Amino acid sequence: MVSDHAFPGQLERRARLFKAAAETQGHVAFPERWTQKLLQLIASDETLTTIDDRFLNNDDLPRWVRAKGLSKVYHRDHVVVRVALAIEREIQPDLLMVYLKGIDALSHVFWASVEPSNLYPPQLRPSPSGRKAGAKTLRKYYEYTDELIGVLMRRYASDDLVMIVSDHGFEAGVTGTTLPGIHESEKAIDGVVFARGPGLPRGLTAGFLKVSDVTPTILAWLGLPVAEDMDGAPAPFLNVERVERIATYDTHAIERMGGGSSGAEEEILEELQALGYIE
Repeated sequence: MVSDHAFPGQLERRARLFKAAAETQGHVAFPERWTQKLLQLIASDETLTTIDDRFLNNDDLPRWVRAKGLSKVYHRDHVVVRVALAIEREIQPDLLMVYLKGIDALSHVFWASVEPSNLYPPQLRPSPSGRKAGAKTLRKYYEYTDELIGVLMRRYASDDLVMIVSDHGFEAGVTGTTLPGIHESEKAIDGVVFARGPGLPRGLTAGFLKVSDVTPTILAWLGLPVAEDMDGAPAPFLNVERVERIATYDTHAIERMGGGSSGAEEEILEELQALGYIE
């Protein structure tokens, strides 16, 4: 398990915050021996895709775009896949879950570039050049994410279950201070699910699935019981003869940390500013 704090910038801020030996700051990975390996993976300059960072030194982007923050989003997705590959290669877990947040971040910022301008107030309508640059950047980021997913999928055989899940879409609208991409209506709330694995029919439309169906689907695929108190159910496209049931998995108290600074606040604020949530 890898913490959200295992990224460049946040690690340095943790060190400044605690001003103590590394072992007193807590670890950012479990097992703990992976902490040092994470630092090496973060520092690596290994390139996984053919698409470079399009944010820094890009004069075509509108001046209001916080390029530095979006560049960090790009590199974080790269680091996440680099770490995922190392976990798959060295641990070979039964279940690997990878979260790439870049498309969500970029869509919030550039969605007006792919929607009709009359859907926005005049002050939020991009110029023709800004619209062209924004649309190109957004589409290129989808290609970049597709390449990252392709790198991950090359690790899996035909008898592995692979699911690609997006929990919502996007639509024209304004939220925060300047964000032109939102997901509030029934049309945009729907996401997508792609699945591939043994016994799954080719070309079949999965039908209506909910985010809460993902966990029961994975449990059923692994031959583990699905809890009765779960909101979702296994996806109907699974070729599973029998789904076992238990009352609940919620049998242990959750230990929670107390309040206080995590050391990542500056990084989070910078990203929120880059995405337009705050000024």
